Amino acid sequence: ACWIGSVGFVLALEMYEWWGPWGYMVYCVGCAAPALLWPLLYPLKGDRALPMSQWYILKANLWIAAFSFIGNYWYTHYFY
Repeated sequence: ACWIGSVGFVLALEMYEWWGPWGYMVYCVGCAAPALLWPLLYPLKGDRALPMSQWYILKANLWIAAFSFIGNYWYTHYFY
């Protein structure tokens, strides 16, 4: 939940304008890293015995990434 406050702070103060595109990319990757790395470092109890390709949280993250990419790339015009 701390990342939500951080993103709100950055957006409210428009800090992304000062950082430029690469600085903002580094910030966004830093915000997303825990959600991507935590399941790999600390898998769920039920997933520990399974191969990585069968982990629920890994599959869920891949689906979220796919839907996010499709929604942001093709369906952006519905939001603007």
